[in-house]
Amino acid sequence: MEPYFLESNEGIIPSLYILLRGLYAISSADESTILFNSPDMSGTSAIFGSRTLHVSHVKDSVLKKLDHIVRELDRLTFHESTFVIGPNELVHDEPRKRTPGYSFIVDERNSWTRKPTVLEYILTTPNLLQRFAYQDSTGQVVWKPGPCYRYMNDIYQLQMELFLVAILTFGEPGRGAELAAHLLSNVPGGSIRNVFVLFKLFSLRGSYNKTSHATHGDKTMVRIPLPSIGHIWVRFLAFLRPIFITLQTHF
Repeated sequence: MEPYFLESNEGIIPSLYILLRGLYAISSADESTILFNSPDMSGTSAIFGSRTLHVSHVKDSVLKKLDHIVRELDRLTFHESTFVIGPNELVHDEPRKRTPGYSFIVDERNSWTRKPTVLEYILTTPNLLQRFAYQDSTGQVVWKPGPCYRYMNDIYQLQMELFLVAILTFGEPGRGAELAAHLLSNVPGGSIRNVFVLFKLFSLRGSYNKTSHATHGDKTMVRIPLPSIGHIWVRFLAFLRPIFITLQTHF
């Protein structure tokens, strides 16, 4: 039975699935009637229950959330100017480079690769080291689980807020798995990354989908959030993501 379920064999099950998707799209006139719930013909607002949502409300919400994200990012980097990327700073990237492990984060031309990491800053700052760890009788650093877990949770929540403002500005993805399918770095012997900084714009590329095999072609879509949001993403990935991975691996 196994060959009938494999898309590589163009088996009956995947073919029927693709046919079923087309059949599901067929509906009668009664079923396909669009319910117009906008208070006017401008196309800039819609009614949800007893509330009217205008595009300006989304804008105000994003700007308010961005202000909170920046303040939270400053707090998690201990208000240290070392962990700030200038708004006009050029982020170097080589989109065609296929070297395993390469991404703009490790490109040595970028400024943060010549700066101490957040982990190094904690280890060399006495009050922060005392907050997150202590040295045992042999001089080894022992990390305190409580403060470290709280710090990791704050980083994770900040990442979720970044995803939220990104979706509100570059459009809702087709499915949630699209966000989880992004690769920051090239995988050795595997996939090429699809997260880039192109012309100073933070870009997320998606191409492969369920019908790609059947059509023998990928429909590439590049999603670009607001430049200010992309700048925050680069700063988050350059400084906070490495220490989150280190602590996650340790614990």
